[in-house]
Amino acid sequence: WLDGRQFAEKGRAGAMALRAATIESGTPVEDTLVDAKVCDCCPTATARTDQGVIVAYRDRSDTEVRDIAVTRLVGGKWTTPATVFEDNWQINACPVNGPALAATGRNVAVAWFTVAGGTARVKVAFSTDGGETFSAPSVVESEATFGRLGLVMLDADRALVSAIEKVGGADQIVVREAKRGGRVGPPKPVAATTFERTSGFPRMAVSGRRVWFAWTDVTSGAVPRVRVASARLK
Repeated sequence: WLDGRQFAEKGRAGAMALRAATIESGTPVEDTLVDAKVCDCCPTATARTDQGVIVAYRDRSDTEVRDIAVTRLVGGKWTTPATVFEDNWQINACPVNGPALAATGRNVAVAWFTVAGGTARVKVAFSTDGGETFSAPSVVESEATFGRLGLVMLDADRALVSAIEKVGGADQIVVREAKRGGRVGPPKPVAATTFERTSGFPRMAVSGRRVWFAWTDVTSGAVPRVRVASARLK
């Protein structure tokens, strides 16, 4: 979790940290500092591989580079955080746009949003060793993306990535298939939405031969509603 105790102790001089706990029978038995300085508000992501737990998050350097890092729980200890790919996105603020992570067996996929170089992009990278190393990322091309990503793995070589994007002048939730090796399919529309913060982070899950989507609908101007849709997988 993102932990703000340094803010409470040091005020504005403190930094947001990443911490983890082991819970047994509903009681935390261990509270561990994983990374002492991370991006303030970007959500974290967690997945389980055959080799243990992996966590992805937006890191934060002393020069305000905020790229995506991962750490793994190996032998009861968290590994030294490693950057998935050096986008070198320098931003003196939190973009509130964390990574998405999914795993099956030893295979892991991670997707993230970046505006490095001044262009908004979504990137996807794969791992075959439980997240110890990642391939060079594939770039998801879009008319305009706002990130807010979801991710599920279909098998060892394929993943679905969802995002909020502007398509034909309208904000939509879209989903694409990304394959190991760099190929990314065209966007498939899921539902109309808005890039406003109130729309939250759409989510995906796979059950059998169907993929399910859940999101907060704030397009009608009425009370926000959680909506669900599904599609059959090929």
